Amino acid sequence: MPNKSSALAMVAVILVSGCSKDNNTDSGQDASIPPYVTVRDVDGTEVIARTDILAYDIDRHIMTLAPGVRDKISPSQSLVGGSPFAICVEGVPQYSGKFTTSLSSRSIDDVVIDLLAPGLDNNQLQISLGYPTRECYTAKNDPRESEAVIAALRSLGKTGE
Repeated sequence: MPNKSSALAMVAVILVSGCSKDNNTDSGQDASIPPYVTVRDVDGTEVIARTDILAYDIDRHIMTLAPGVRDKISPSQSLVGGSPFAICVEGVPQYSGKFTTSLSSRSIDDVVIDLLAPGLDNNQLQISLGYPTRECYTAKNDPRESEAVIAALRSLGKTGE
């Protein structure tokens, strides 16, 4: 199990390099073009692209993906202890967490996406606090409430509001 300093270093790496602006995006972008949301792996690989997100339930934090996308998600690190990801808006990291699997017996004190979570459709992922239960999450804030992420998803019409 990694110690706190290595865990903090991992989060720093994600936040510094886990998301990077796309080459075709610049700061002079037309304001009428809505911002985009992606999910990137620790090495910066886009694992959920902007066009993959069809809908987002902001109350339950359930992301509905295009058909087949969920099955193609392959994090670069083991899922047992959690593989880092970052939620990005226009390439800028807003918060980080870990992909895991409900086959894991390790608890995770972080934002998590369980790639095998029960009770969801085959094209859905839920972003949760802690694994296997909410009680495993000890931080006081809920990063899923990121104003930038929610505003981007709303502007894209992904929230159904």
